[in-house]
Amino acid sequence: RDGHLTVFEDRLLGRGGFGSVYVGAFCGMLVAVKRPLRRLGNHDLDTLGDMCNELRVMRYLRHPNIVTTYGAVVLPQRREIALVLELIDGATLRGLVLPSGAGGAGLGLLARYQIMLGVCQALLYVHSRSPRVVHGDLKDSNVMVRLTDGEARPKLLDFGLSRVLARRMRPLGGTLSWMAPEVLHERGLVRCSADVYSFGLLIAVTATGVRPAPGMARSAIKRALRRWEPPAPVWPAQCAFAPACSAWVGACLSPAEDQRPDIRAV
Repeated sequence: RDGHLTVFEDRLLGRGGFGSVYVGAFCGMLVAVKRPLRRLGNHDLDTLGDMCNELRVMRYLRHPNIVTTYGAVVLPQRREIALVLELIDGATLRGLVLPSGAGGAGLGLLARYQIMLGVCQALLYVHSRSPRVVHGDLKDSNVMVRLTDGEARPKLLDFGLSRVLARRMRPLGGTLSWMAPEVLHERGLVRCSADVYSFGLLIAVTATGVRPAPGMARSAIKRALRRWEPPAPVWPAQCAFAPACSAWVGACLSPAEDQRPDIRAV
């Protein structure tokens, strides 16, 4: 407990590469609280101002398809930063669309279309900010979906790898199977076109339920990206979205980033 924030450590929502997410209470409402896996080191404390500046940018992003960031709690004694986020009553896109997911087989065409459209609108919003914001780790597990009466409302989350497109932009990480080739080649320097690439994969996954590069080892994916030959999505013959989406997905996945469409065109 810290001031107005209470973390319910017995109500774990999930774990990821960054840390663990718990249910919490903040100023009388339920929230999600994201706590890091490790505490801040001395070097991290020296650059705390830069970290907080990025958090302030995320805090002012307001869009129906983006999880709201309320702020952060800095605990100097514990060397910890906890992010306070909107609590979403739903499931990840990964859990919904994969064959083994809860309800994937019953996710209708309208709901899948609404997920694609909502994520696209979220990207259009962040890419239109001044300065522009790039998400940098767009994938099915970073999209929460709330289903109501067969309709879907997606929420883009986890801007932990995001960068503001400014002069002192830092290198970006990401998830290898969702990563644009130039991110690997340029050691993490990223532009909005990298999000467009990942969104192309997200369209295919939402439409088909098949994740990127199925069955490929990380080393094989990395070799393909280094050759500028990223793995192509798998389109099952019975996929209803293939006629309308396959060409757009192919354009988004162009190895040459200057040949990808702007998110406004998508």
